[in-house]
Amino acid sequence: MFKVLLPTDFSNTSQNAIVYALEMFKGFEVDFDLLHVIFYEGEEANDLKDLKKNATHEFELLKNKLEKNNIEIPKHFSFHIEHGNHISQMIDNYANDHKKDLLIIGATGEIFSNHHLLSERTIELISVTKIPVLSIPNNTSYKKINDIIYATDLSDIDFEARELIAFAKLFDAFVHFVHVFPEMLGTTRFNPDHITNDLIKKFKYPNITFDAIMNNEVEKSLVDFIKEKKPAIVAVFTHKRNIIEQLFYNSVSKEVSIKIDIPIFTFKKNTEF
Repeated sequence: MFKVLLPTDFSNTSQNAIVYALEMFKGFEVDFDLLHVIFYEGEEANDLKDLKKNATHEFELLKNKLEKNNIEIPKHFSFHIEHGNHISQMIDNYANDHKKDLLIIGATGEIFSNHHLLSERTIELISVTKIPVLSIPNNTSYKKINDIIYATDLSDIDFEARELIAFAKLFDAFVHFVHVFPEMLGTTRFNPDHITNDLIKKFKYPNITFDAIMNNEVEKSLVDFIKEKKPAIVAVFTHKRNIIEQLFYNSVSKEVSIKIDIPIFTFKKNTEF
């Protein structure tokens, strides 16, 4: 059974991510596991007991809220509490110990600035874990996954395509590969039609396109491409934290977050495994 971990702090953003996950996998046989990690550095035992009691109460309120909004609670829908002083590492440890296939998390929390598409804590989790992470922006509602944009540097496209297409097949979605390259390389280096046909043939999946964009402003070009295509999800493979920050947290993030509230699907590069 496909196993999805839903880390939650019970903020509006994390609750929205839970609703998104339930809608996304509606009709699938999926095990949903909600995890609340309490930041705890060895204070009084009674304090921890109270925090766990409060978290359990929040979970019951969440279930009531889902039922009130006519959102079906699946058969496999459990709740667990962990505690420690490194939340991202605790989430990753739990996910690995319980062999989770996917993490779905709110892109920002209540304590983080709304000027960034991904919060510092979300980026930290993405950089720590080897498990794919789907980050859901605040107030983003689920829409049918018909199109996925994947920004590739072509360094390991066979591995990346295999991983991404396996996910896309669940929803019969189109995968739009896009590669932005500097003008100094010239237009003759890439043949989009040839690469598209090669990917379709190699992975026996017809819903693939490939675009090569010549532009020195990589981040801006990606943002413009995403705005034009309006995909359900943007996918990124990464092996370095600074790449995630460059695309979704630093200078370009204000434009992205304001104009493109789209879930971000992050995978680890093959070199990380």
